[in-house]
Amino acid sequence: MSSALPLEIALLTGIWDRNAASSGSSLCPIAKNSVSGDFKSVFNEPQVQSLLKLGSNDISQPFRELLSGITAPSSQNVDRQLLHLIVGATCLNAFIQVNWTGPDLDLTPLQIFGIDGVTEKDLNQKATSEISRGGEPAYHLAQYGSLLRVAQLIFEEVDLGLCESAPWWRLRLTRIHQHVLDEPIPFPPSIADDLTPLYGGLCSDRDLAGRLTLEHGLLEHQVGQDQAASDLFVKAARHFGLE
Repeated sequence: MSSALPLEIALLTGIWDRNAASSGSSLCPIAKNSVSGDFKSVFNEPQVQSLLKLGSNDISQPFRELLSGITAPSSQNVDRQLLHLIVGATCLNAFIQVNWTGPDLDLTPLQIFGIDGVTEKDLNQKATSEISRGGEPAYHLAQYGSLLRVAQLIFEEVDLGLCESAPWWRLRLTRIHQHVLDEPIPFPPSIADDLTPLYGGLCSDRDLAGRLTLEHGLLEHQVGQDQAASDLFVKAARHFGLE
């Protein structure tokens, strides 16, 4: 088993177990902090700060250009790609926490990105404008939209081919993105197509297969594909052994 795989499973399930702890990966401490919800420690890691360092304080530029450390050509190195994955997962989970589950975060996007001369409101408005898609605006009161935008850049534009769980995180990102748009929009067929190989690898475990199928069904339900959603919910129940 790849040393990255136990960490990827821990990130997906939110459970830090013996396999993850004994993986031997140099990124183990960062992954553990992300799984435990200690997002501040993750963002304070030098490797993460280097990845999220802004190339400019001029927020008139797209986030894609501001965060050149993220969007630079990806290295075909497992640890480098896994670091991107951990940061993307942390940003997405932090966005969910601050907007839905609570509690409040103990740091702000301005502190994460080290931006001077702008306000949180300016940064959030910038992110909100870039999150809008398919003619649908993003909810203007969503907080810390820059975290969702960073997650988008990582999961949609960075080569994470060495991380088996990347398609699952794209699915999660797509689901959360739908929640902040005024109306649901169709999602690319590749979101669903890319999940298929996971069932023979990462999700050979029945519980993981059930989780993945359930999350896929929830996305189909969000966009009004109720028959597809129903079929996936039945498959998820079978994976879990439910009757």
